[in-house]
Amino acid sequence: MESPIIAQLGQDVTLSCPFECGLNLQPLNITWKKEEAEGRDLLVHSYYNGMETLQRQDVAYKGRTQLHPERFPQGNASLTLRRVRSQDEGFYICHVKLDLGRFSVRMQVTVEGSVSDQPSLVLYCAVFFTLLIPIMFMIIKKHCPDQLRKLRFWS
Repeated sequence: MESPIIAQLGQDVTLSCPFECGLNLQPLNITWKKEEAEGRDLLVHSYYNGMETLQRQDVAYKGRTQLHPERFPQGNASLTLRRVRSQDEGFYICHVKLDLGRFSVRMQVTVEGSVSDQPSLVLYCAVFFTLLIPIMFMIIKKHCPDQLRKLRFWS
């Protein structure tokens, strides 16, 4: 398998799907799916006999995918995925079926800038409490100086 396709979080990415084509592209059927570990693959995009058929497209991809029919005669069934999300990371399969036969391409998409690359909740909490403690101390010092003297934290 080739090296993974790197997609940037929030950006568009084009997934390549080359196939051998002859003079006749009819019938041409293209199906893009995302492999899922738990159960059925997700339908990302489908094209049957000259028409996009998106009725069964998975909701996660609605309005975010585009084929390029002008590239079909060159043997290119590439798919553009818009506004990449961290959930888009994984393995994709492109199936092309025409009179000459069937062609399939499998590829891995890795999303950079995904949630795992973001600063963690632990880091946010550490910064918050590091700032909170001195602020609380200043409030107590201002409003309850006698209590601090009794605790011998402040002389």
